[in-house]
Amino acid sequence: MKLDSSLLQKVQNLIKQNIKLPSSPSINGGLSDDSEWVNRNLLIVLTLVIVSIVVIFTTIYYPYKSEISALEKKYKKIAVMRREIAQINGTLDVEDVLLQAKRREYEKITRIFHSESELEELYESISKLAIRYGLKVAGFSRKKPEAIYEVIIQKSKKKKKRKNRNRKVTHYKMKVNINMSGNYLSYMKFRNGLAELRKAVNTEEEIININNEDGGGNVKIHVVLSTYRLP
Repeated sequence: MKLDSSLLQKVQNLIKQNIKLPSSPSINGGLSDDSEWVNRNLLIVLTLVIVSIVVIFTTIYYPYKSEISALEKKYKKIAVMRREIAQINGTLDVEDVLLQAKRREYEKITRIFHSESELEELYESISKLAIRYGLKVAGFSRKKPEAIYEVIIQKSKKKKKRKNRNRKVTHYKMKVNINMSGNYLSYMKFRNGLAELRKAVNTEEEIININNEDGGGNVKIHVVLSTYRLP
């Protein structure tokens, strides 16, 4: 940035014209001349200061005033955006926690309950599991689905319980009878395999009979497995 050369030249000429060193002042008029000289120089210095301020404002501040204002506005916007981002991040953290909780709840429900197609896959998986561990499946039959109704708490004891036909079915219990035979250790592996299935399978009933004829640790098993299906 270049200062106005003509303005500086005028200031220099003004200094040369007005600043004059006192030459051997007399005893009587020396004091008044010195005072006048000091006042004149103070006035010149004050003028220089004012001119410098004007030059700085006219050559530095005002040409860039709009840019400075724009930068200030951008800085304010950045500060606002930072606060908004912090709020959004906080909201996202809360939403992520809620999402994880809902996901765990969903996985828990889907592990317990099956759809119709998933039931067919489950029965097939149980059969394959028995064959994998060398068990012979002699019988595989499904029982009639057992409806599980919603639980309604009666506020008044005088009111009669609602009949099942008036209540909503929440889910069905699906049972299957399996008769198999084989080595007892193989059956224990089969049980462990059931526990590792993606879908939950419950053991409702289990009868194990030892086959004393061969003495090889073979057993006959009757087991009732159950799971749940949504309506």
